[in-house]
Amino acid sequence: MLKLTKKPKSPLIITAFPGFGLVGTIAVEFLIEHLKTEEIGKIVMKSEIPVVAIHEGILVEPLSIHYSRKYNIVLVRSVNKISKNFAELSADFTALEEALLPKEVIILDGVNSPTGSSEIYYFSKQEKQGEKYKQAGLKKLSEGIIIGAPAMLLSQCDNSSCIFAETKSEMPDSRTAAEIIKVLDRVFKLEVDYNPLYETAKKFETRLRQLEERSKLLERDNHKDMNYVG
Repeated sequence: MLKLTKKPKSPLIITAFPGFGLVGTIAVEFLIEHLKTEEIGKIVMKSEIPVVAIHEGILVEPLSIHYSRKYNIVLVRSVNKISKNFAELSADFTALEEALLPKEVIILDGVNSPTGSSEIYYFSKQEKQGEKYKQAGLKKLSEGIIIGAPAMLLSQCDNSSCIFAETKSEMPDSRTAAEIIKVLDRVFKLEVDYNPLYETAKKFETRLRQLEERSKLLERDNHKDMNYVG
């Protein structure tokens, strides 16, 4: 269920779900802090195991929505890996699109790098949208299989694009996430301070690793009555 407290007009939406190397999730987390966003809503999914975090005295929702007025960017952050009811998520994103009428939906994700390379690729459903990524030095993805929430959003949203970053490990990869942020900075002029970029991304990597481990624990033991995971 979508809950919004504000409805900015025609923003750019950037989102990521925990995937290979957590690179998209780390990048979104960085942008939420760097762009000095405000939380304007959340998506409550009844079909997923609830996992929340408390960070610096603030509750971190499983699927929260943040807004940068300066850049007119909406960031959808997921700290849970969506593994069950994609139809529910699809309906919520349809409601979000109808409410905001975004000019583009960008999905960030990591992909396995079997050769050890670290290329960043793009795919855009609209050729005109893809041109800016090409000019920023990204290679167009010509062959590949996309699964899960990114596949659902790419299929559903007519003005959607994906940015895929190759990573060498399933472990959280803050360095590759930082490269995604550099790409977004080149394309959208986000005024990123590169000096603390890797250090800050590393901090988010540690936090998200802990969330992922606890989420897996709940998935494994969801048949038990677990009231607290410390």
